[in-house]
Amino acid sequence: MRSFSESGSKVKQHLISVSFLQGGSTVGDVMSTPPIAARPENKVADAAVMMLKHKVHRIPVVDTKAQLVGIVTRTDIFTALASETGAA
Repeated sequence: MRSFSESGSKVKQHLISVSFLQGGSTVGDVMSTPPIAARPENKVADAAVMMLKHKVHRIPVVDTKAQLVGIVTRTDIFTALASETGAA
């Protein structure tokens, strides 16, 4: 029996090959809009709410000049929350 990741990998490979053969989509065609971002001073819980609300797994972190300073992921959120609750 094949695992889900093996099946998912084959589907992904197929989609990539089809995309290349047909010229492919642009990033603009597939990006999430409107853009969302967090600031370094935002609370971890606020970033988690943003991810749930916008159904995303990563959020860019920008400074006051809207310059990218990092990316926060779901794993970052889980790790921080586990650390705060003593579960880590």
